[in-house]
Amino acid sequence: MPSQTFYRLKPQRRERLVEQAFEVFSAGRYEDVSVRTLIVAMGLTTGSFYRYFVSKEELYIYLVDEMLVKFWSTLKAEPTTVLSHVPLEEIGLRVPSQSRFWHSFFASSADIRQKYYFRVEGNALYARFYRSLERLPEARRHSEEMVGFVAFLLNTLNFIITAYREIRGLAYDDDVMFPEMRDMILSGFCAMAQRAEPKSKRTLP
Repeated sequence: MPSQTFYRLKPQRRERLVEQAFEVFSAGRYEDVSVRTLIVAMGLTTGSFYRYFVSKEELYIYLVDEMLVKFWSTLKAEPTTVLSHVPLEEIGLRVPSQSRFWHSFFASSADIRQKYYFRVEGNALYARFYRSLERLPEARRHSEEMVGFVAFLLNTLNFIITAYREIRGLAYDDDVMFPEMRDMILSGFCAMAQRAEPKSKRTLP
């Protein structure tokens, strides 16, 4: 997460910095973007950049979360159901300005994509899956740990599907595979609930 110094900036200033970083990362893969390029584009000094962000990686992960939240804001409501899945091409149709950014994201190395997906704290996508699961009647029969674990499985599923395809040199469509694997996970979640006792109310992360 960015530093408190960044969050103390005026909202307009923060938004401008996000927009400038967004333009840079939309132009190419994460690995091809240098800190120097970001500093120049964002109009910062080296010192101010590192006062706001520990690293290029931290800025990028924050930016991915920001772009997801902005995309959800374009919908009538945040897609709080785990059954919601918007294919990459549809994102480009709904929000054309984000199309290049997401294509660059998925073209970037498995390492940076894994670092985005394999986290819980401050992860907007994980929080969305957790809230979605909490709304299912079956969640009342699962512990907080189980709900969190399944949310994490769903959160990392995009990465796992893409990584497996790349490792094995397969040609399946990630946007077709994701809902199939998601439904398999949810079937197990619901089946396990039939054998569990109702749990006490929990707090959303």
